[in-house]
Amino acid sequence: MRFALLWSLLAADAAVASDVNLARRVVQVSTDTTVGIKTTTTASVELSTSIVTSTVEDVTTTEAATTVKTSTATAASTLTVAETTTSDVAGPLETFVLAAKVEGTVSDELSGADRDGSAVFWPTPRFIASGPVIISIDSATGYLQTSGGFYLCVAYGDGTSPNGVKLCSTESLENPAFGALTCEQTEDRKVACEAQAGQCISDGENNICSELPGTYDQFYSYKGPFNGVYLGIGSAVNTDESQHPVELEARRSST
Repeated sequence: MRFALLWSLLAADAAVASDVNLARRVVQVSTDTTVGIKTTTTASVELSTSIVTSTVEDVTTTEAATTVKTSTATAASTLTVAETTTSDVAGPLETFVLAAKVEGTVSDELSGADRDGSAVFWPTPRFIASGPVIISIDSATGYLQTSGGFYLCVAYGDGTSPNGVKLCSTESLENPAFGALTCEQTEDRKVACEAQAGQCISDGENNICSELPGTYDQFYSYKGPFNGVYLGIGSAVNTDESQHPVELEARRSST
């Protein structure tokens, strides 16, 4: 009887030990399984990070390509504008100012009040005009006409005084004391003119004006009233040292 009871106790103890070992195995398996899950989770995170990085690189590459295309288009546009500006340079001008370099003046552009009898001159530090004379060539007559409707003409001297260039009305051109300038503009914008040669001599009471053989076709500068520098025209052969030959050119007004 005692032996049977002892055997039952031993069998029960063995069963408990077996259950404990089984529980340990289950715990071990559970632990291994959990580690496996964590490893899987980590791999999944790393994979996602790699995908994001690749996506960012693609976007960056696309933006860089767009910038290059924009710069190329801008450069082409700038070149086109430069070519358009250059093509406007050559050839005669329809409306212009007369210009020539003369010592002692503050501008190359000839000035004058746009009225009958006004002298044509270069501005100096003591003799400043309101602005240059704007001119065009009358296609019918070849006369130089101002924007105010007056014409450039020569006022004849007495043979010792200069033949000054002035502005004349249509009526003044009928006066023998004046002669109209007939002009042309070359392709390189030089302006050449000529006028009937003549002179006016005073008899003490009146000026007696008459034509002379030939033409006047040489422009020159000379000093006159108010310390001004004036435009004159005369013979190509001129021995007067106070008269300095000039070559006139047509120029776009700077004002």
